[in-house]
Amino acid sequence: MKVIIEHLDDEIYDWSYIEYRHIYSFVGKENLIFTNLERNENGKNNRIKGYEKLKDLGELKVKNIKKIKTDIEKKYGKICLLDPKAEKILSPKDKKEFGVFLFGGILGDNPPRGRTEKAFGNLFEKKNLGNVQMSTNTAVLVTQQIIDEGLDFSDLDFVDEIEIILDQDTDEQGKPRNYSQILPYRYLVIKGKPILPDGLIEYLKQMDE
Repeated sequence: MKVIIEHLDDEIYDWSYIEYRHIYSFVGKENLIFTNLERNENGKNNRIKGYEKLKDLGELKVKNIKKIKTDIEKKYGKICLLDPKAEKILSPKDKKEFGVFLFGGILGDNPPRGRTEKAFGNLFEKKNLGNVQMSTNTAVLVTQQIIDEGLDFSDLDFVDEIEIILDQDTDEQGKPRNYSQILPYRYLVIKGKPILPDGLIEYLKQMDE
């Protein structure tokens, strides 16, 4: 399965990098392409901040996917855009039709602002992964389970929202007290465990200090 991440933020934030590193860990560098890695500022095209961190994770294309769509499809096959607002859900049979799966690489908003739809318009055929927002790495992992493992979406287990305990102490009465952060997205559950990228919990704890 060939994966393209069209990076939509204006830099590679640490949280994005953690998700991208997770994607690399299960699809492999040879199957991962990052696009849209430059921005026009004052008439000049400049690489976005932090783009160099992606060199070890996959192939880098500075242009956006709209500009290189023809070349990509000639080389790898038809592109499928994963969009929560698409009418049809992704299924194992889509492996025969599509060679590339395209995702918007963006730190999600809650509620979603529909930035994936705005970024790509109607240039690509679209499929959805249910109607609940997922992190980018979760969306890629779910797609792999469907396309490479042949599982129907209905065969997969999910949890909506995860509470991450960042710190603990006691209140004035000596009762335990938790400080936490809610991740308001849908996560894939495998063998009873929600799948989170390595380093995310440590990053959240560091940011909370």
